[in-house]
Amino acid sequence: MTRETDKDRLHSQELLKRAQGYHHRNSLPREEYEALMAMGSELANPVKYDAQFFVLGSYNPNEKPKLEYLKTEANSWPGVNCRAYLMEDLADDLHPMVQFRVIADYSDSIIAICEHDQGGFQLELGMLLALSEYQDRFHLLKRSYSDTVEREKYNWMLDAGAFDLFDYQDRLHEWRDSAEFKAEVDTLLTDLLE
Repeated sequence: MTRETDKDRLHSQELLKRAQGYHHRNSLPREEYEALMAMGSELANPVKYDAQFFVLGSYNPNEKPKLEYLKTEANSWPGVNCRAYLMEDLADDLHPMVQFRVIADYSDSIIAICEHDQGGFQLELGMLLALSEYQDRFHLLKRSYSDTVEREKYNWMLDAGAFDLFDYQDRLHEWRDSAEFKAEVDTLLTDLLE
């Protein structure tokens, strides 16, 4: 049995305080508390990694391979000990919004892949845009379409607002096909890791 240090106790207290604040509760059920502590020990060890990336997007079977591709590329980037992860890679016994916020808190960069406005991570996208503590770390790989198709794929809130915010801050990376997607991933990872 390992002994908990003062640093570990402070870390545990900080994690619990954040989780309670994100969930608007004074306490967490035992299974959520245990999941939080397990996830926290995985995330909050900056000595192990040069960078940690949170990869977001649709888990639709046709789209998830892009998330996995980005994760694999970041994790195997030459000369850098990077760790990229999807939300499903970490403890899942927490309330999803608590899990999402804690992962985002401990990530150096948050990278989202957006191909449409159906399902996926629309709520999280809105939170990341609204909460200033995430904005400087948030990057978007957006699939572009012809003007007609673009209006079908993205609602006006994304098209007329969210995408512009990323573009103004040079954090929007657009792609149309698999080759362009891979090139944009390479450009983004080069910018973030070199």
